[in-house]
Amino acid sequence: MPRILDVLILAGTVLATQAGCATYTAIKMPGPTGDENVDVGMHRSDVEGVLGVGPASEYESDGLHTVRYEYSDGPSQWSKLRSVVYVGADVFTLFLSELIFWPTELYATDRIKRVATAEYDDENELVEWKVQRRGGETLEHKGSGGISVEEVPIGAEHPEDGATTVTAR
Repeated sequence: MPRILDVLILAGTVLATQAGCATYTAIKMPGPTGDENVDVGMHRSDVEGVLGVGPASEYESDGLHTVRYEYSDGPSQWSKLRSVVYVGADVFTLFLSELIFWPTELYATDRIKRVATAEYDDENELVEWKVQRRGGETLEHKGSGGISVEEVPIGAEHPEDGATTVTAR
């Protein structure tokens, strides 16, 4: 009998410490950055304001400053309402739903990571913009003033990744 009680206490402790992981991850997921609003000709400070981050790395070649940004672009803030479903499922299933919801949230959190490469001229105006998304997704930029959008493969490192290049004509 004490052996069963020990197992139940251990199981209860594990479930109690895992409870809320999917809910917490869903609530803490960042909102959208609005990176689709970045257009050729924007000033560097405006681009960094849209992304909410500074450069991860930068270098200069051929008179252009190439800057690499790493940021998170999350879903709409309304998507956080799914945490209500998570809490209900936790109560109904005695937290066993976390076995499904938490890995799903971790996958979703990994998919919001973005890497963008920007090239600026000497006056810090955007000349070229590339955004890489996981899973082969591409970001379409729509702008005015002779901006073209083309899909470019990223490389063999992540063959499922894709990029969109926006250049001034």
